[in-house]
Amino acid sequence: MGALEEPPLEWSRGWLPPDLSRTDDDTAPVSGPLARACAALRRSWRRSDWLFQTFFADGEPAARPLLVKPIRLRHPFLFYLGHLPAFAHNRLQVVCGKEYRVAPLPRTLTTAQLQELDVLFERGMDPDVDDPTRCHRHSEVPDAAEDWPSVTMVAAYRDYVRQQMVQQLERVAAAGDITTPTPTTASKEPWLRLAWMVVEHELMHIETLCYMLQQTDARWKKQLEWKAEERDGIGHGAETTPQQRHSFVPIGACATGPSRTAVTLGCNPPTHAPTRPDPISPPFLWDNEMPQVVRSVRVPYLMAVYPVTNGEYLRFVQAGGYRQVDAFWDAPSDAPWLARERLLWPRCWRAHPHAGQRNGAGSMDAVPALYALRIDGTLVPYPLGDARCVANDWPVYVSLAEARAYVRWHTRECARRGRCRHRFRLPTEDEWQLAADGIRYPDADAEGNGAEPSEGNYHWGRLSPVSVRASDNPSRYGVHDLLGNGWEWTDTVFAPLDARRFTPTDMYPEYSQDFFDGKHYVMRGASWATDRQLVRPSFRNWYHARYPYAFAKFRLVCDTACEGGDACGQVVAHAPNAKGRVY
Repeated sequence: MGALEEPPLEWSRGWLPPDLSRTDDDTAPVSGPLARACAALRRSWRRSDWLFQTFFADGEPAARPLLVKPIRLRHPFLFYLGHLPAFAHNRLQVVCGKEYRVAPLPRTLTTAQLQELDVLFERGMDPDVDDPTRCHRHSEVPDAAEDWPSVTMVAAYRDYVRQQMVQQLERVAAAGDITTPTPTTASKEPWLRLAWMVVEHELMHIETLCYMLQQTDARWKKQLEWKAEERDGIGHGAETTPQQRHSFVPIGACATGPSRTAVTLGCNPPTHAPTRPDPISPPFLWDNEMPQVVRSVRVPYLMAVYPVTNGEYLRFVQAGGYRQVDAFWDAPSDAPWLARERLLWPRCWRAHPHAGQRNGAGSMDAVPALYALRIDGTLVPYPLGDARCVANDWPVYVSLAEARAYVRWHTRECARRGRCRHRFRLPTEDEWQLAADGIRYPDADAEGNGAEPSEGNYHWGRLSPVSVRASDNPSRYGVHDLLGNGWEWTDTVFAPLDARRFTPTDMYPEYSQDFFDGKHYVMRGASWATDRQLVRPSFRNWYHARYPYAFAKFRLVCDTACEGGDACGQVVAHAPNAKGRVY
């Protein structure tokens, strides 16, 4: 990681005073759809408060880390402390329209400051990785640390907006049934959409904050108390059987040979008919999840039972994979990026400055000892490749460009060693969806922290990845670790499911369409930092192909026929927990 963009050490402001850190309010709807939305709002607020309070020290010293900018393409942490309420407040005013009134403000906030913060924190940025000067419309933020508002002011703004949200939702809920127009609002459905949009926006940014925290120097944040098996490296080691490492199962096997099968993606818009037992299920969908479409997928194809692990990816790094640009990378677009970022291994790894490792040929390689990086800035004990390192069996988190390079290298290595002549690739979104058929999705309303370990590593069950073999939630084809433990890259460009019927989200029209640029790609599944509210079959995430910071893993697929027509051996019929062909 390059040098941090740090504020002056002598500059500091106040942190969150006790009277500005509340997330609960006794005034809220007690029943009905809006009560469910309010409960979800509070859960999301508690989560974001926990994140800031857990990793940033109390008192004045905390203001300096909040102005740290660990990722060049993102704003400092303080921006997100203000952006989350600004997103809610700006859309609340749109829904209220002429009925919106400024409520009494706390002593630390004036009406003029309220309006200024609405503008300053309106929208974050996601610039073009290849040319950061190109970016969608976003807030203009200060360059100098002293020009940012104080943390106390931002915290007061945050809690004022939260109070406004709850009070307005309570007012609408008291007006009658959710589907009955009233004099104060033509329809309550916009209020439901507003509430759920704010919830999901908050949850998505919490995950962004997590990978920003991972890239932040440890001196700026508090360290966590890790469980013994995580702290001491007890658990899944580097040694696995070939069956566990590189097994593939057929997806959509057909006895008569290659054919095509239908797969359903997306979901139709939610309805709020009063005759339905659950009038808001699903409660909210983003524009890119709609409408539901049926696609045709060529089958059969082979998919890896498990995603690629740190231990497997390490061999690519040690073989000089990041230096052999012409052999494994898309040279015209990847080479400038690799050089500019000085990328030699994944961003979720760190090098030990005084140790080296030997490559597969036995000679000292330029690659140093590499360690997996935790969210609090500490390193997992033992270097990757050491049999005692628990992170060997974690999925590797990389950009799509890095995943593609590994795929090309793996294809060459298999051919060179005579194991097979398959041409490996990444799955399309359609192929991923078909392969994921049969996995269990969570109940978004369930209480408590963390998913059941057997369901998948999402919803903060752990603050790190786990072994790719830890989940017992396979698809009906026997593909594991599809849900949780990291988003999964697909080789599908992010675009509407149906361009002719695509309708931008009315309160956030730029959410998806600003990124229909041919450079962003679809990711599916979830990560350990993904709230269960976002874990649903239709949810689509996306990032730029060369964005290396997201909690994103990948797995291999290939067609069943080898290149050149050579036989690779028999592939077993698919079944839950099936053990397929090894490559």
